[in-house]
Amino acid sequence: MRGVLAQYTRISNEDCDKAHESKNESSSLIHQRLLIRDFIQEHEDLAEFVVVEYSDDGYTGTNFERPQFQQMIAAAKRGEVQCIIVKDFSRLGRNFLEISEYIDRILPSLGVRLISIGDSYDSNDYFGMTAGMSVALRNLIYESYSKDLSVKVRTAMMLRMEKAQYVTSPVYGYQKSTEDKHHMIPDPEAAPVVKEIFDRIMAGESTSEVAKELNRRGVPTPLQYKNHRVKASCQKRTPQWSRQTILRILQNRKYTGTMINHIKESRYLRDPTQRKTKETEWFVREDAHEPLISKEEFELVNRKLRHPVGYLRKECETLDAVYYCGYCGYKLHKTIGADPFLLCETPPYHEDAPCKGMRWRKSELEAVLLPNFRMQLLLLGRLAIADDSSKKSTINACTDELERIEDRLQSCEKEKLELYEKYRDGTLDREAYRQKKQIIADRYTGLEHKYAEAAIKKAAIMEETKRLDSMKERVRQQLAAGELPEDQLREQMYRSLDRVVVKHKELEIHWGFEDILKEFQALE
Repeated sequence: MRGVLAQYTRISNEDCDKAHESKNESSSLIHQRLLIRDFIQEHEDLAEFVVVEYSDDGYTGTNFERPQFQQMIAAAKRGEVQCIIVKDFSRLGRNFLEISEYIDRILPSLGVRLISIGDSYDSNDYFGMTAGMSVALRNLIYESYSKDLSVKVRTAMMLRMEKAQYVTSPVYGYQKSTEDKHHMIPDPEAAPVVKEIFDRIMAGESTSEVAKELNRRGVPTPLQYKNHRVKASCQKRTPQWSRQTILRILQNRKYTGTMINHIKESRYLRDPTQRKTKETEWFVREDAHEPLISKEEFELVNRKLRHPVGYLRKECETLDAVYYCGYCGYKLHKTIGADPFLLCETPPYHEDAPCKGMRWRKSELEAVLLPNFRMQLLLLGRLAIADDSSKKSTINACTDELERIEDRLQSCEKEKLELYEKYRDGTLDREAYRQKKQIIADRYTGLEHKYAEAAIKKAAIMEETKRLDSMKERVRQQLAAGELPEDQLREQMYRSLDRVVVKHKELEIHWGFEDILKEFQALE
């Protein structure tokens, strides 16, 4: 059976082509693929492998939270990947300690060969030992380089902010100047839309009416027009102009020609979230680019906008924010009250919205969800007692097999020593010694292969058992909810829900423990 070779390529966000967000791949990924392809063609021992590609475009190497990397490692743990090849260790990752863990422990325990072309590294050359100081130092250099690069990028962005240049992409209504890539000029297609929005508000229309008109004409939203990547949680939603989108445009001073930078900042390198900065820390410059509207028009429009007086408001419950529209994909809006209604925000912005008139009381939905939750708990209780004794028996059998193979390997070593002693004292001639030595070497190699197969099998079953034990613990935590009072049971139900897709006459319930149900059902 032919083995599987996983070629892994990666590029970080800093290397992405910012001017062309719609590009599927960067030239750097193409270069990595060509390098790996040529390497495979030049080495005959790799020609028999079936090549499978895993590629993460736009993901940092400072951590391993990358979808394709995780899929590749999961396949390796299942025994579906026998070899991994990368351009260099920095593509695998830039965290020194975690990369060393993969090189010296995780991949060898899975019996996976690792090749790094740029580092002239092949794990087959280090069979039975660690990769050595040179590889460790190289990984440490990659990590230091990544941190140094992040500091330089941050410094360069701060300088651009101080010079009133945009630092990510031009705001909707503007485009990059062909003469100065850090300067904004009006976009001939989007700028008229921005002007129209301001004109309509000055004429007395509401933000919802403006959004409805733009949706009716099919005007692309800012996200659609810029072709930005949309996070996974928003990919199921139908893009639309909304009151919030209109307000963001109306309240953006950049349309008056004023550049405002450093409104938010990262607290530390690789910070996944940003904090708002004080207004005194902003970089503000008047007349930094051509305005789309005058400052007087901007002030007039913002005086027309409704500015509700601040008041103390009871903290909103977010635990029950699991309801989504089954037509457009947006999260349902909850009204205020003891028994609130759940409504979709799309109908005010579309004349013929399919979710128009959809109106559910929260109590009505819970009346359906709570009995379903109790039924799911009963099902989990039955599956939690799944017998895994066969797996434990298989682990014990693998352990015994490994011990037997170790004994036979030691016997081979002893035979080689005895054979050499006979050759040295003249009992065996050179040709007989050579032939018998080769026989022992072939037997030793065969035993090594058997040992690797048994070790991989044991590691896979132990990983599977560990995963099942973890799932059983999650099941026990869920089952404990079955004896809770009604209000606490309802709270646990919401914690267990992933989402509830709501339509006029039907509900589609997605539980957070569906993966557990599928896993246990697969064992039956």
